[in-house]
Amino acid sequence: MAPKKAPAAKEAAKPDNDEIDAKGKDAKDATATPKEAKESAFDKQVKPFKRLLKKQWAYKLAVALVLGIYVAAIIFVIMLSVGEDKSSNLHRAVEIVREFMIRRNESLLESNDAEILIEAEKAAQVLAESAKKLHEIEIDIEDARKRLKNGWIANKDAMYLYNTAKLTWKQSNASCAAQGSSLVKVDSEEEEIFLEKKNEKNGIAYWLSIWKDGYEYIWDVDKTLIKITYWAKNEPSKDYFATELRPVCGLMKPLCITPLQCWQTIDCNGRAGTLCGLKAKRKWLT
Repeated sequence: MAPKKAPAAKEAAKPDNDEIDAKGKDAKDATATPKEAKESAFDKQVKPFKRLLKKQWAYKLAVALVLGIYVAAIIFVIMLSVGEDKSSNLHRAVEIVREFMIRRNESLLESNDAEILIEAEKAAQVLAESAKKLHEIEIDIEDARKRLKNGWIANKDAMYLYNTAKLTWKQSNASCAAQGSSLVKVDSEEEEIFLEKKNEKNGIAYWLSIWKDGYEYIWDVDKTLIKITYWAKNEPSKDYFATELRPVCGLMKPLCITPLQCWQTIDCNGRAGTLCGLKAKRKWLT
């Protein structure tokens, strides 16, 4: 009698699809490169800008539609000088404008044709100005996106760039100007606290836009007197008249012990890091 065959070995249990997906995700996360992680953080920073752009395009579409209707009406009026049926062309042009303007503002329902055309011209001017502002906003957003990608950090309506290279005050000021900004001018206590916390991690002094003019300290960026100050103890220096041969500038000390007392004066020919600042020039649409 032939020997009985041994029972076939049971197949190993196959992992279900959920387990495969989970393992694949874990493996992908584990192999993520630092560059990918950095890009993810950058995407998170520019997310508000992308949302704003979506709103802009929707608004721009509406602007383009309205301007198109108005231009169409003007073209019809121009056709009066060359068309055979002048009264018909005029009637069509006025009707287009009237229908649109009444849908936009029902209070114009009882207005005559001349009044309707005057209001249409005003609306077109307003929309043209809005389109111009939207273009300016797009430029600002693109500039902010590039700066974030190149190491700038954002806070409220301002952006900052820390450069640890040791330069004189004039060199630092020129470096910021070359990037379309200036050495930082502090406008509020909230801003000062933000900058001090950031500076704690760097551990070096950074030039501010502070310049001594004679006996007075000014913000060089706009030539205004410094009204809100965060000087360290026994600062600022007031014992002599500052001149071009003996210039005095201000910086933010490293490892500041007492919060809101971190400014210090030194010779402008000394060396410190560069802290560039850029404040928003326009108010963005929300």
